[in-house]
Amino acid sequence: MLLPFGARNMVPEDQWITYQPAQDPKNALSCPPPLPISLYSGMPLVQREELIQGIMRDGQKMMLAGASKAGKTFLLMELAIAIARGSTWLGIPCKEENVLYVNMELEESMAIMRFRCIGEHLGLDWEKMDQINICTLRGENINNTRLYRYLTMAQETAQKPYGVIIIDPIYKLLEGDENATETVRSFCSMTDRLCKELNVSVIYSHHHSKGSKGNTRAMDRSSGSGIFARDADALLDLIELDMPAKMLEKEGNENLSAWRLEPVLRDFPASKPLNLFFRFPIHEVDQEGVLSSAGAASPSRNNLKQSSKRITKEERNKSVREAFDALEQNGEPILMKTLVEKIGVTEQCVRQRLKELPDEFWVKAGLVGRKG
Repeated sequence: MLLPFGARNMVPEDQWITYQPAQDPKNALSCPPPLPISLYSGMPLVQREELIQGIMRDGQKMMLAGASKAGKTFLLMELAIAIARGSTWLGIPCKEENVLYVNMELEESMAIMRFRCIGEHLGLDWEKMDQINICTLRGENINNTRLYRYLTMAQETAQKPYGVIIIDPIYKLLEGDENATETVRSFCSMTDRLCKELNVSVIYSHHHSKGSKGNTRAMDRSSGSGIFARDADALLDLIELDMPAKMLEKEGNENLSAWRLEPVLRDFPASKPLNLFFRFPIHEVDQEGVLSSAGAASPSRNNLKQSSKRITKEERNKSVREAFDALEQNGEPILMKTLVEKIGVTEQCVRQRLKELPDEFWVKAGLVGRKG
């Protein structure tokens, strides 16, 4: 919906400035003329409604960025459901709109399974969730131009017009080097046209470049040209955090992961990052501040966690027993820190290995002792 002010509404189109950006007359373009700013003095500045409160408005663009396999798709699916229901996403109120979810990456059955898992966790009657439509374009050789045409037809033929289009992810659309200005400009122009001509908000995901991002500004973490981050009206950047040991000690938290969502906003005041836990299949806001001082997970830490999963349970148990036997003196408990150094993995790994031996060892206040 166009705003009720501005040159587009004040000047008839037959008085717009027409120019040719190329030799071909078919490429002639018309744009509204410059106007004295005094003409706007008595006009009410009516703004569009907020789609995601404090983050973006109707008709704007938002990019969710994060490392590969960081759970961006789960976050976007949770957002799609929140918008379709007019409920909250990570505690943030959302305006109710019909949503078209463009799945570019997952097999159709896997995408539907994820939506179902999230819906069941939220207690939704999935058969009544007709405010969300999904199209799977994996393997369809879709580029910017083809996607624009496809979405235009989808909007024209929809029984209920879409208010939001979610594209997950965008790397499948890019033709050429993602560091090249022309490649990125083509994508940004396509999303601008979607917002303007289809009267929708566009939300999309993009990946980080390789390497640790803990000391990098949120604006500079995305792969490819910096135009990606600068073009979006709202950027939400996701990084993994080191999980506090006390959280891993709790039953049921073995597969829990920690994340920080940092907003970079154009039209709203700066807001604090959101610290999150991901407990499949839902992200939960850290309400107790457990992650407030957590640092970004380093690649070396992630590699250690991955390597620990490649050894057998028998090997993990043996490493604990042998290290404890070498350090124990007169049956006294030993420091967790000392055991960690002896085994040569992270404290998280040691605690997980000790959990596999509940009948042999106890852990309390930074100490490890042998039972019996």
